[in-house]
Parts: sequence; C-alpha cells; structure tokens
Amino acid sequence: MALIKCPECGKEISNQAASCPGCGYPIASKPTSVKIRCLSDDLHVKRMKFAICGRVVAEAPLGSVATITINEPTTVDVTIVLGFIGGGSPARFLAVPGKCYEARYCKPGFAFWETQVREVSFV
Repeated sequence: MALIKCPECGKEISNQAASCPGCGYPIASKPTSVKIRCLSDDLHVKRMKFAICGRVVAEAPLGSVATITINEPTTVDVTIVLGFIGGGSPARFLAVPGKCYEARYCKPGFAFWETQVREVSFV
C-alpha cells in the first residue's frame, strides 16, 4: 500500500481506496464482475449454469455472455443443460474480478466430453 494525494482535496490517502475518505472523490473503481462466454461443440447443449458454493448465480444460453458479480477471486462451478436436464462433467475454475473467460463444452479426447474454461480477452 502506498499513500497518494487526493486530486480533489489534497489529503493523503491509500492508493487502494475506492474514494477519498475526506471528500468522497472517486479514486479508483475496482472491478466487481467477470464475463463468461458460453460455447459448445455439442448441438444438444442449450445453456450453461454457473454456481458459487452450490448456489446458481447465472444461467446463459449458448453463444451469449454471462456476467457474474464478485468482489474477490471466487471459485465458480460450470454445468451444462441439455434441454431440461443437466449433464456433462462440471468444470470448476477460479474467477478473478475484471477478467473474461470462455466456457466451452467440447470433446478433447477420444471418448469423453468435458467443459473447459480459459481466460480470454473480449469486452
């Protein structure tokens, strides 16, 4: 942590502060969400579900982008939905606020399907 001067009032404050405690001037906006693009090589997959600690926090159809609000690095579980039922092997990844990811249900090997998540760059 370093001390910087508030551009508004000149008071010394932490460089990690979201706003100046003296005058309220916004210093930095910390990212508070992640974006995940949903893709699949299997045409039977309709959408993906995203859960944190067992609670579904987002659900998105294939080809769209899900946005999950988090304030710190968080473990997210990804499952696919085939019509009305879930299926496939779930994936688990560490989501970091401000990052973008791609979740793809694919067949990486000879006889099985799995969901793979990787960090990507898109807006």
